[in-house]
Amino acid sequence: MASNPLIVSFRNVFIALLVIGSLATGCKRLGSESDVDPREQYLGTYSGGAQISTNVGGFEYNPESYSMVVTVTKAANDNEIYLDKNYNNGALTERVTAQLTGTTFKVIDKTRNIIRVNGNTQVEGDYSSQGVLENNTIAMTSVTEARQSGAVVRLVESVNATRK
Repeated sequence: MASNPLIVSFRNVFIALLVIGSLATGCKRLGSESDVDPREQYLGTYSGGAQISTNVGGFEYNPESYSMVVTVTKAANDNEIYLDKNYNNGALTERVTAQLTGTTFKVIDKTRNIIRVNGNTQVEGDYSSQGVLENNTIAMTSVTEARQSGAVVRLVESVNATRK
């Protein structure tokens, strides 16, 4: 039984294209999106401390230090995380949502905060917070700033913690 060379050639080309097509669609391209959620590497509980300093019109109050536990979990959106901050073994807790870009993050759902001055006076001010998650640590700086009676009132919170 003799085969037509044209049919054999067509069959070989068809098989070659089928194999190449299967390989091309079965393999991901280099640099394409991964199925692994990049937030996974940061999830967990971080234990450390926070230092809070208050400045009123250039006068710096004594900084206060607290124990701090920060739990990082996934938020609803792909590039967001929840930061559950727990001060002094649960004496105060707070949850904020942060937008994650690489190893850095910025709090996106809190823009106002209360500054307590001299234990009695409360001043509401503009709040911003950002940080970094690297090498199994979290470092975060939050700033609240307001004006009261012409003086700038500023609260700075610095958090440093290591993953447990």
